[in-house]
Amino acid sequence: MSTVWQGDHVLVLPAASPRPAVDRARRLLEERNTPVQAGLHTPCPTLDHVHEGWLRARVAARTAAPGEIRDWTSLGVLRLLRYAGDASLTQATKTPGIDRLLENQALTETARTYLDHAGNIQRTAKSLNIHRQTLYHRLRRIEELTDLALTDGQSRLTLHLALTLTPHLDQDARQETPT
Repeated sequence: MSTVWQGDHVLVLPAASPRPAVDRARRLLEERNTPVQAGLHTPCPTLDHVHEGWLRARVAARTAAPGEIRDWTSLGVLRLLRYAGDASLTQATKTPGIDRLLENQALTETARTYLDHAGNIQRTAKSLNIHRQTLYHRLRRIEELTDLALTDGQSRLTLHLALTLTPHLDQDARQETPT
């Protein structure tokens, strides 16, 4: 079954495995002249679950890069985008310090890489192709900009959530939320 629902092209396939759905989604993407994103949620055990499956697939598509197919199961913390509105997520993660950090691409990348490597200095420095002392300097600057202590678990969680969610939040919600 294929239809357009609330501006989304929805494809519902009875399949034992997700492979036919992925192949079909790829073909649909290739047929388009403009880059589009696709999201998958499989399987839906009954037709009663299709609406929730569509909502989850929609979130997966929202997090995909143009021309990419994402599956709901690969989203991790980005699943919050299904259950909390952009304004709520922005309010929970936006601070003036994080806004200042996001203005600096190099420091934002450093913070994201450091957090993704669980604070491992050697792996972070190697991944960023910088000297450890440069990394230490950048981490101090990140703490100064954000007013967050990278040695504190709650601060690291707040920063990691902000860096992970912000690119996927509605720009209007990010601008309207008071800081």
